[in-house]
Amino acid sequence: MDTWILQMNYPLVTVIQDRERHDTLCVRQERYLTDPNATDPENYESPYNYSWTIPLTFSSSQTLKFNHTKTDVYWLDKDLESAHFTLGDNELPRTDGWILANVRQYGYYRVNYELSNWDALIRQLMEDYQVIHVINRAQIIDDAWALAESGHLPIRYALRTLKFINRDTAYVVWSTAEIQIERLGKLLSETPAYGAFKSFMKYKLAAPLEVLGMSNAGSSHTDIRAREIVVKLACVFGMRECVERAQEQFREWVADPGHNPIDIELRKTFYCAAIKEGGWEEWRFLLKVGDLM
Repeated sequence: MDTWILQMNYPLVTVIQDRERHDTLCVRQERYLTDPNATDPENYESPYNYSWTIPLTFSSSQTLKFNHTKTDVYWLDKDLESAHFTLGDNELPRTDGWILANVRQYGYYRVNYELSNWDALIRQLMEDYQVIHVINRAQIIDDAWALAESGHLPIRYALRTLKFINRDTAYVVWSTAEIQIERLGKLLSETPAYGAFKSFMKYKLAAPLEVLGMSNAGSSHTDIRAREIVVKLACVFGMRECVERAQEQFREWVADPGHNPIDIELRKTFYCAAIKEGGWEEWRFLLKVGDLM
């Protein structure tokens, strides 16, 4: 554990399948920084030169293995910048398949691949996202956007990781995607591209909003959290059904201030939507109620 607790940051692991020996993976580690060109202030000295002893786990389109035990772990030693690992027979794809490292994100590191493997992973998400474990679906989004920010991956690949989310309603996927969607929205908000981005997001949100609905009655904790995110984004991007529901329930509250019909988890979203689309009456009511709370 010394390499993890006695130095800053965490590693980026790059995984590439050997073209000549298809059962072999080439793995390389480096220190991950959002800005690789940043100057280290050298306030802290790394006793391991920013190398880690890393537990590696793998799945692939060939094996689809997401329940690993300690016998499935390969170790990349802190003294090695790179190494080759030979997996069992038929564990890795021969052509057009994908490799996925850090299964269920048991390890604390980011993962990068060659572009053809990113293509294959994104293609799998589009064709049948449930083949990949939900935690790794979120990992793919998170890693791709972080790697795009640091210059390790073209931004188009990060954008493509959002293409499948209209089919997924998992909280962990949407909580990861939400961060990038909101950041992208802020970047585009003052540009001519924002209109196209809003249309894109309305399309991506339509199916999850229909599946999850806008009522938390009888829902599991994770469904409530997923619904909170989807409804929030739907209102932010001006989806008619979301805005109208917010206005309707807000008016019911105005008519009977002693009874608030809005689900607790959706109140902030519905309040914002009602005020944004309303006028002085809605603003004055919420201001008055806020003073009494």
